[in-house]
Amino acid sequence: MKSKREIIKIGVGALIVAAACGIMLPGIINLLAGIGRLVALIAMALAVAYVLNLVLAKNAINKRRKEDEGKDEGEGNLDKESGGI
Repeated sequence: MKSKREIIKIGVGALIVAAACGIMLPGIINLLAGIGRLVALIAMALAVAYVLNLVLAKNAINKRRKEDEGKDEGEGNLDKESGGI
């Protein structure tokens, strides 16, 4: 069995560790919250870039299709006016 002195020493050590954790806990929570905000900001930036890429690519494809349709129709009109080949 342990002596009273060792039990008191362990108890005081546990109190010191508990007090240190109590003092550091708000700082650790703030640190984790800051890291979480950074991760959320990066994820939001990536999501916005992805959505912009999709929208701009879709617009570019539609614009290209309209240009191609206009060229096809224009060539067809020229053939009809010239009597066709």
